[in-house]
Amino acid sequence: MLAKIQALSLFIFLLLPFTLYANDNNTTQSNIEQNLTFTETYWKLVDLNEHILSPEKMSRDAHIVFSDIKEGKGTFKGASGCNDMLGKFEGNDNNISIDTKHIAMTRMACPYMEIETQFIAVLGKADAWKINADYLSLLDDKGVPIALFKAIKNQNK
Repeated sequence: MLAKIQALSLFIFLLLPFTLYANDNNTTQSNIEQNLTFTETYWKLVDLNEHILSPEKMSRDAHIVFSDIKEGKGTFKGASGCNDMLGKFEGNDNNISIDTKHIAMTRMACPYMEIETQFIAVLGKADAWKINADYLSLLDDKGVPIALFKAIKNQNK
């Protein structure tokens, strides 16, 4: 009887790491199954030109939501950390070009307006995008990340 208990204990001991690994894969798989896509996801800006943004320097969350791309064109809406914004972009696959000259924005004055100015400038420099887990990176024409966004669930788009 003791030999059976020892054999069972050894079996469980050897099987446990595989069980934990499988559970970890299920967690990762469930993150993938969240269906995060470039479009129709609320992307909260968390890093701009490698500077982590502090919420106290913004009147509200800087964020962006891209619409579905049709025939290589789409629209976006969001907030710059102060003002609402609405604009157009072009793209296919992972490429993007954002028309910053024609962004419609509210014109409220807020403290730390330099964040808004930098955000709009970065949008104009975006050449590509990449999603890794629940983060979206906008990349410049050299492939360098210039803005990092985190997917936020249950936000009104």
